[in-house]
Amino acid sequence: MRTTFDMLLSPIEVGGRTLKNRIVKTAAGSRYWSSEGFVTDRVKALYDKISQGGTALVCVDTMSFMPWGDAKFTMGGVFDDKFMPGLKELVDLVHANGALVVGQLHHPGPADFTDPVGPSALTDEEMPLNDPVPRALSLEEIEIMKKHYFAAVRRLVEAGFDGVEVHAAHSYFMASFLTRVWNKRTDRYGIGSFENRTRLPREIMRGVRANSPEGFLMGVRFNGIEFGHERAMTIEESCQIAKLFEAEGVDYISVTGEGFGRMLSPMLYLPVDYFPYPEPDEFMKPYMKDFEGEGTLIPAAAAIKQAVHVPVVCVGRLDEKKAEIILSEGKADLAGFNRALWADPEMPRKLIEGRPEDIRHCTRCGTCEGGGKIATMGPRVCRVNPALGRYDRDPKPAAVIKKVVVVGGGPAGMEAACTAAACGHEVVLYERKSRIGGHLPLASLIKGSSLDNVDAILDHLVHMVDKLSITVKTGVEATAETLVVEAPDAVIVACGGRYEIVSPKGATRRNSTDVDKLQRMSDLPLRLFGASFVGAASKMLLPGVGNNVVVIGAGMPGLQGALWLKKRNRSVTVVTSGEEVAEQMPPRYRNRLLPWFEKNGVEVITGVSSIELSNEKATLVSKAGTRVVACDTALSLPGMSAARELFEAVRALGIEAHIAGSARDDGNDLIVDAIRDGREAGLAVSSCDDQDC
Repeated sequence: MRTTFDMLLSPIEVGGRTLKNRIVKTAAGSRYWSSEGFVTDRVKALYDKISQGGTALVCVDTMSFMPWGDAKFTMGGVFDDKFMPGLKELVDLVHANGALVVGQLHHPGPADFTDPVGPSALTDEEMPLNDPVPRALSLEEIEIMKKHYFAAVRRLVEAGFDGVEVHAAHSYFMASFLTRVWNKRTDRYGIGSFENRTRLPREIMRGVRANSPEGFLMGVRFNGIEFGHERAMTIEESCQIAKLFEAEGVDYISVTGEGFGRMLSPMLYLPVDYFPYPEPDEFMKPYMKDFEGEGTLIPAAAAIKQAVHVPVVCVGRLDEKKAEIILSEGKADLAGFNRALWADPEMPRKLIEGRPEDIRHCTRCGTCEGGGKIATMGPRVCRVNPALGRYDRDPKPAAVIKKVVVVGGGPAGMEAACTAAACGHEVVLYERKSRIGGHLPLASLIKGSSLDNVDAILDHLVHMVDKLSITVKTGVEATAETLVVEAPDAVIVACGGRYEIVSPKGATRRNSTDVDKLQRMSDLPLRLFGASFVGAASKMLLPGVGNNVVVIGAGMPGLQGALWLKKRNRSVTVVTSGEEVAEQMPPRYRNRLLPWFEKNGVEVITGVSSIELSNEKATLVSKAGTRVVACDTALSLPGMSAARELFEAVRALGIEAHIAGSARDDGNDLIVDAIRDGREAGLAVSSCDDQDC
C-alpha cells in the first residue's frame, strides 16, 4: 500500500480554476443549520476547520432553494435574501483558509418526510413502509421549482461562492427524474429517452450558466450506478447521461450511487457503507469484491471518466491510501471525502506534512447517521471526533501546567490522557491490565473490522499516547492511596463502569457465562494473536458456549453478541426485561439487523421478568406468558452502570477530580460516550477552578 501521496496532493485545473490538491469535501447534511435555515456557529466551525485542514474544494451541504415545511433535520436556506449575511461570512471563512467553496442546492424530492414529490406518483404497494408516498409534480410545479433554483444561484454568486453543484444524486429531486425506479412519466420529462430523462437537470444547468458570471464553477453529482431494482440505472446508462451533462458545460462530475430494497422500501439508501451488514442481500453479493477492494462505486467512476473529458470525482469508503491508488491508476481525477473529514478535518494537512500515521480515521460505525440517538435526525455526532462542528472541544495550550493522573486505559482514559497532554500537561496513565485498550480488543473481536472498524480507534489512541510521551503504568490497580503517592494536581477517573450481570435462577458454571468471563477468557488470546485470528479461530472452537444460547440483554452488546454467535452456527434467542430493542444502535445497522434476525431464526423476546435454567432449557416468564426454549448456555451481555467510588474518594482527599466514560453514569457505555467524555475531562483540567473541582 502506498505511503506517499504525490497524486492526491498534486494540483488540478477545474473549470479554469486551480485546486491546490485533489481532495474534495463532498456535501452531506450536517444538520447544523438553524431551524429557519440560517448559518450557525456550528456550520461555520465545520467548514472553517475542514478548509483549515487543507481540503482544496469544499462543497456545502443541504442548501435548500425552496422553503420547506416540517422536517426531521435542518437545512440551509438560500431561498431568501435574509440568509445572505451568514452565507457571506461562511464563504469568507473558507476563502481565508485558501479553499474554494461551492454550494450544493438541495430538495429531498421523493425522500421528503412530509411532502414527498417526484416525477411520478408511487403506490402503497410499491412503498409499503413509507407514509406518505410520493406524488407526481405537475409541469407548473416544475417551472416554479426551476425559478426558485435560479434565484438561489444568483444568491450564491452574490455571497461569493465559487460555484454550484447540481444535485442529481441518490433519491432526491433531480435524481428521481433520471432513473426509471422513480420516473414513469410519458411527457417531455419522461423516461422514454435519455434526452427526456435528463431534461430537467440540463434545463437547470442552462439556467445556472444564464444566472452566473464567467468562471463560476458548475459541477454535477449523480448516480453512476444503482442497485436492487429491476429498473435501476446501470453504468452504461450513466455514461450516456454523463456525456449529455458534459455537453451542457459542467466543470466536473461527482459520481456516487444509490440502492433500493425492501427494508427501507424503496430506499436501501447509500449501500456502499452498510450493505454487507449483517450479510449482503443476494442482489448485492456480486459487488462484495469491489466493496472489499477499492470501493463499490469506483467501477462507475472509472467508466464515466473514460466517457467524458471533464474531471471526475470518486467517492465511497475512501481513505487516503485507496484514493491515491485510484487517482494514480487514472480511474478518477479527484477524491471526494465526507465522513473521513468529519473524523479528521486535518487529514489533508497531515498528508502534506508527511505524518499520515496521525490521521484519525472514520470507522464507519454509523453513529453520525442518528445524531447519537436512534430515533432522531439531530446534529451530526462523530464517535471518534468529539470536536465535529465545534470550536470549544479543540485542545488549547494551558495557562497553568499540571501533573495529571488518568486512571483507566480504555477509550475514555486514552482520549482524556491525549487531550490533557495536547494542552501541555504532564500526564501519567494507570491501567490495571497488562496493556492499554480496555474493552476495545473484545469489541473488535465481536464486530470485526470490515465495517465498524474498532481496530482503527485502538491503533490511533495507542499511537497518540506514545507520540505525546504519556507515561503509562500498566499492571497497576490505582487506589486513592496510590494516587496520593503520585502527588497529582488533577486526577481523571476513567476506570470503567460495572456490567449489570443477570444471573438466572439455576445458573451454574456449566450452563451460564457473562461478558466479564468472556473478557477474562479472551484477554490472553487477543493479546497474543489479535482479534482477526481469534475471530477466525472461534468459528471452529468456542469453549464454554453451547449450541443453544440464550443471550440476556437486547442493547448493543446483546444484539452484536447474538449476531456473532449466530454466525458461529449457534441457535440464539435474545431476551430482555425491557420493551426496547437496540435503542442505541445506529439506524443503518439496526434496520438491517432486526430483519436479518427474523429471517435467520433469532427470536428477540421482550418484557421477560424471570429466567430459570434447568435440563438444558430456559423457562422464560413475561407478560405474554411462560415460554420454554432450548438453552445449554445463558450468556449475560448487559450494559454498564456507574462506578464512582474512586472518583468520590479522590475528591474527598481534596484533589481536583474529573470522571469520564462508563464510570460516570449508568448507560454511558458506548465508545462515542467514552471518547466524548474523555475529551471533555482532558479539557476541563485546563479550565478548572480549584474551588469548583
